[in-house]
Amino acid sequence: MNLEQNIIEGRAKAFTDSRIEFKANDLFIALVGESHDAARFVPDLIGRGLNHVVVTDNTSNRELLKNLDQTKINFVADSTRYLQDLAHGKIEFWRKQNSSRKVLALTGSNGKTTTKEMLAWLLGAYPGKVHVTKGNLNNHFGVPYTILEMPIDTDVIVLEMGTNHPGEIPRLCEIAVPDAGLITNIGQSHLEFFHNEDNVMVEKSALYHAVAKKNGIFIINTNDIRLKKLIGEPCTISAGTGENVDIHFSINAESIEVKAKSFNLKVNAKNIPEEHNRFNMAMALSLCASLWPNEKFLNDLSAKANCYKSPRNNRSMLLRNDQATIYLDAYNANPSSMSVSIDGFCKWWVQEQKGDVSDIWFILADMNELGDRAPEYHQDIGAKLKQLGAKHVTFIGRYREHYLKGFGAAESFADRFEFLAKHGLGPANWQSSIAFIKGSRTLQLEELIDITVFPVL
Repeated sequence: MNLEQNIIEGRAKAFTDSRIEFKANDLFIALVGESHDAARFVPDLIGRGLNHVVVTDNTSNRELLKNLDQTKINFVADSTRYLQDLAHGKIEFWRKQNSSRKVLALTGSNGKTTTKEMLAWLLGAYPGKVHVTKGNLNNHFGVPYTILEMPIDTDVIVLEMGTNHPGEIPRLCEIAVPDAGLITNIGQSHLEFFHNEDNVMVEKSALYHAVAKKNGIFIINTNDIRLKKLIGEPCTISAGTGENVDIHFSINAESIEVKAKSFNLKVNAKNIPEEHNRFNMAMALSLCASLWPNEKFLNDLSAKANCYKSPRNNRSMLLRNDQATIYLDAYNANPSSMSVSIDGFCKWWVQEQKGDVSDIWFILADMNELGDRAPEYHQDIGAKLKQLGAKHVTFIGRYREHYLKGFGAAESFADRFEFLAKHGLGPANWQSSIAFIKGSRTLQLEELIDITVFPVL
């Protein structure tokens, strides 16, 4: 039996990280990034006993590896394409073993990782084995790698699909061929390459069309002005808070209710303070209940939802102890996610906690990958804070001057190190007991606080 089939059937593994442990008959795939080619690790790996590597064929790699045992090296036109094709082969083999197996996929501008984590939590109620994207391994490397890591006896795989260049979602759908899915929303994400939200819509909706081609199940967020235009294919299940939808959401501070002809679930919302994440939970519940609307699973699903706790992954984390309340989202930021997060937290603080916007220390950092309009978007968010009545504001990063143009006079720092030099590690060293912290991953804002002093919520 050939090497690829051994990997597909789980007798060997394919890996892309040269630092992990391996067996002699595993396979290293040397991926090529924007500024590196992992072929440079091949001599060391073969020297440590590895018998199989895949490398992109070019003159420099042929020269680099010419003194090695050539029977251990497979030169291919594109190592990334090889990885993707191998993953597709595994999905096809896996499906043929059991026709009831499902590939669930989701994408969106904001909230896709949070919604994926919600799905992972809810599917703890599923009677079979579930495999889920780890972290945010959602790109053209991460999705195939997630598939190749899947145990062959898995019953359901949940794949998060991300993109920052046109054509990536269609390719991921070709690899995974999803049976069901959802798009969280369409917003101002990765505008450096997509330029506007209409182009984002075209890219993200490739997932919808892939599921429609399989006549699967797709949950449409009808609260999104662009996504609601997708209604029409047989796979479509419309959902939202409006009228005349297949699944109606009723969401408040106490509960989340999703009601359809075949099910009616009402679950606790108290562990999800943000309104937009309560909506994300409603979407996740809708997908699970639509796929498996039997009474036993629905009861187990409700019980699982009632004890949901946000994961500690630096995304939409509400951290609370006796001394402080901190909202931390240090993983991603774009204009739409920043705006909705600010609105959601302020609403929660004012309406449910009986506080005032002027209480909150807003610590905002750069929103990346926005292209030529980045200064404008940062200025708009600064203006939003001013309009809301924010009084205690700090801006961090290269776009801080543009935030200031919108907000007016405020504290600002070039990076987190400057911030820490003045304020120290929070919350013990801070005068404020309520803070909202959000920015793109490169700023590493989680380093501003001592997360160990907060109990797990």
